Amino acid sequence: TWAGSLCHTIESIMTSGAFGVYHCADAGAVSRYEQAREICSVAGLSTDYIRPISLKDFRQAARRPVFTALDCGDLIVPNWRTSLNGFIEQYFSQAQFQ
Repeated sequence: TWAGSLCHTIESIMTSGAFGVYHCADAGAVSRYEQAREICSVAGLSTDYIRPISLKDFRQAARRPVFTALDCGDLIVPNWRTSLNGFIEQYFSQAQFQ
């Protein structure tokens, strides 16, 4: 979930007058492998060296659940690919000025 889309969703909730506890994440589910390939693709980078591995071969300090997508209920949230494109576009437009 991109912070930019999260901020937009929080603003929408706040200005709607709604209240309560919400789960909020970009729509859709994606594996780390799929996400890494899409990031490279959108950024114009090669995906040649990105390879999938099994969860048992991925060493982590803590055990993690296999599927962790959030159900955002009735919130209107962008798709994760839309947010990724927004982030990449914003990142590269700001990088030109540094």
